[in-house]
Amino acid sequence: MSPRAASTGTLESKPATSVLPHSIAKSRTIGSANSVVNPSNTAFLTPLDVILEQIPNELKQLNRWVVWKLTPRQNGKPTKIPFVATNPKIKASINDPTTWATYNEAGDSYNSGGFSGIGFVLVATDDICGIDIDNCRDPGTGNLTETATNCLKTAQSYSEVSPSGTGIRILLRGTLSGTRR
Repeated sequence: MSPRAASTGTLESKPATSVLPHSIAKSRTIGSANSVVNPSNTAFLTPLDVILEQIPNELKQLNRWVVWKLTPRQNGKPTKIPFVATNPKIKASINDPTTWATYNEAGDSYNSGGFSGIGFVLVATDDICGIDIDNCRDPGTGNLTETATNCLKTAQSYSEVSPSGTGIRILLRGTLSGTRR
């Protein structure tokens, strides 16, 4: 995560590009281009660093936040289990808005301990999209693949390192062409 300065939350128009792994017809940025993942320097992060002040105000204003715990599956691969930030003993659901909270509630719950991170819930009713790029980052050095670097430079939007440390996620405003998810 680049310098710990707060994100501006400004939006810029960006043209579609074939570099992105999903076919994005139209897109705009969320937050500043350097709000979290800087393609030239991600080595100093641990995969689960959460720097709350880096999250763009545009996302903070939406009441779609959960806290989560990193838990191993039966096959040993980790998964994120979401919990209700205002009642952290109850599992949250990405399909049930009554289990979501404000950014401040999620941040307070995370800061009180016991959780691996906070999560933003993507919904089909708005134009916030997520692009996950797996196996594109060396967790030891922070070096990104050329494809991931190109995607970050093209998107110029809020991005974060995945909990595994080997991937990145980019959030931006856009519409998907076709049915691919």
